[in-house]
Amino acid sequence: MHKISHKSYTKILITLFLISLSLFIFSLFNFDKIENTISPVQTLNKEQKSNTPTPLTAKSIPGMEKTIEDAKTDSITLKVGELNIKLGILPGQTLYEILLAENNKKLVTFKGKEYTGMGFFVTDIGDLHEERSKYLMYYINGVEASEGISVYIPKSGDIVEWKLN
Repeated sequence: MHKISHKSYTKILITLFLISLSLFIFSLFNFDKIENTISPVQTLNKEQKSNTPTPLTAKSIPGMEKTIEDAKTDSITLKVGELNIKLGILPGQTLYEILLAENNKKLVTFKGKEYTGMGFFVTDIGDLHEERSKYLMYYINGVEASEGISVYIPKSGDIVEWKLN
C-alpha cells in the first residue's frame, strides 16, 4: 500500500477546493445558460423547454386563495354628498391610503394638505369643498371621527361619511 505524503494530500485538497470554487462562480454568472437547472420555485413540464419560472398564484399556494378572497370581501361604505360607494380595503390600511388608491383609480377625488405633527387634512372630496366658515369633517358609523385620516384604520363594514360643518 502506498502512503500519501502530507504535501501531496494538501495539493489534492487545494486542487479540489479550486475546482469547486470555479464551478460555483461559473454557476453564479451563467445561471441562465445552464440547461436542465430547476430552482425550488420552478417546475418544468416535459413539453416546456425554457427555464422560466412558473408564476405564483393564489391557487398555487395552499391556503392563500381563501385569504385573498377574504381580503377582497372587506369593504367600507363611503358617503360624500350624493356619492355612496363601497370601497375594498386591506388589513392595516389607513383611510388616507384607501382614499389615495381610489383617487389614483379616479373613483374618488380628493385634495388636502399635510400638516407636520398633525397629519393630512382633506379640503376637497368628491363634490364637497371647504368654504369660508365650513370645514370638511368625516364621521365613522355616524360618530364624528376623533383622529385624522392618516391614522384611522377602518374596519370592514364601517360607513365613512364626509360632511361640511
